[in-house]
Amino acid sequence: SVRGYVGASPRVAEYQAKLQAELAECCQGVLDLLPVLISVSTDVEGKVFYLKLTGDYCRYLAEFDSAGAVEQAKQAYEEAMSLATTGLSGHHPGRLGLALNFSVFQNEVLKDRQSAIALAKQTLSTLEGDPIDPNDPDASANMDIKQILQENLALWQQGANDDGTQVEEM
Repeated sequence: SVRGYVGASPRVAEYQAKLQAELAECCQGVLDLLPVLISVSTDVEGKVFYLKLTGDYCRYLAEFDSAGAVEQAKQAYEEAMSLATTGLSGHHPGRLGLALNFSVFQNEVLKDRQSAIALAKQTLSTLEGDPIDPNDPDASANMDIKQILQENLALWQQGANDDGTQVEEM
């Protein structure tokens, strides 16, 4: 996390503020482009991808600043999930990556572990009903995402991650 440390020297605090400003500028640059990319995207896969990126970059901003970024991230992730659920297969890597990052956001930023658990369970349940084809070119990525989802779910269900340790994401 890029949050400030209590008792940090003024020099460290100054450097941290500089890094946060640079990160905010980079994130905002990407966020300024994404609405255009979303609007010209002609397929569900593209829209889901760009909405996921919007959620991700807003989440990065929310790590150190701007409560508005939290709401923007939530809206982008929710819209992407809505499109992905109806327009992409359960084992599509874009849908799986989105579910992974959205569940991490729910747990770490919103502090809503139950929603994170529910999304991870729903995603994994969908995969059980429609197994990953080992001959699919995306099979390796899908299996990696599935494993990370399973690991995060196990941590969340055990009540782990209360100490601020990070869970995995894409």
